[in-house]
Amino acid sequence: MPWDRVFLAGEVQLASRLAQSLGLWERTGGVIEAVRMSELFVGLAQLVTEMQGKESDPVAQNSIAELITYAEMLRMSLDYATRHYETTPSGMVHPNTLGINAAKYYYAANYHQTVRYLHDLAGGLVLTLPLESDLRNEESGKYIRKYLATKKSVDVETRMRVYNMIRDLTADAYGGWQFVVALQAGGGLPAQRLMMNRLYPMQQARERALAASGATRRPGDGSHAKLAAE
Repeated sequence: MPWDRVFLAGEVQLASRLAQSLGLWERTGGVIEAVRMSELFVGLAQLVTEMQGKESDPVAQNSIAELITYAEMLRMSLDYATRHYETTPSGMVHPNTLGINAAKYYYAANYHQTVRYLHDLAGGLVLTLPLESDLRNEESGKYIRKYLATKKSVDVETRMRVYNMIRDLTADAYGGWQFVVALQAGGGLPAQRLMMNRLYPMQQARERALAASGATRRPGDGSHAKLAAE
């Protein structure tokens, strides 16, 4: 028995805690990867836009802004979760649990919409791009270089590499795998909703909402709330 790989052996009272811990670190890893991936999406979107000569196109700029928003929300969420780390009774530190769950939820819930912006900017060439062997072929290569040319400053092979990267990340076997992983790794969206509902400082939020409304009594104290105007 490889005991160095065993987390629990009969300690059923710790099963729930172990599941929460594994979920936290799995989601943390997912958010770290999401930050890296989202930056790639922004860069790829900008490259295809420049290669098409659409740097000033408002539709393209709007789509890139959406990608930037996604990337920055994830980066800031990860930064918050690590800066506001939590400490266990034994002195171990870990990312802020509520922060990581909120970040993972935002990443997963908006991933498919984000990829749509990239696909919309890139167009059907993501799937119809000729193979590298076609480019290297003496007969077909000259036509590929002719019809895939855009601006004089754009190298056709570089353009093909950028489109291949978009396909590899979002539109082939790995891309399909990633569509599912973004949602399900570390638990699906319901798991993050559950943790956020458990961890959010709800009592504080309720008290502040009541104070802002001018109520002098809390719901459930046996009487109707009085209005401050009274």
